Amino acid sequence: MKVWYATDGTDWKQAAAARTADGRWKVTVPAVGTAKVDLRTAVMDTSGASLTETLIDAYNSGCADIWCRPAPKP
Repeated sequence: MKVWYATDGTDWKQAAAARTADGRWKVTVPAVGTAKVDLRTAVMDTSGASLTETLIDAYNSGCADIWCRPAPKP
């Protein structure tokens, strides 16, 4: 499995991906400051079948005012 991340939708950088002892995958994206982070994953099985998936705005990093300000009081 390979994983890439981007904060602008075009400048993709590889993230660290490693299989854990229980068979799951752990992906580590470096700190990117305040941004919406896109993720792209590519996997291939032993027979050569593959899948690539891209998630746009997969998560928010940091704490921009619009994401973290308290909700308005009714």
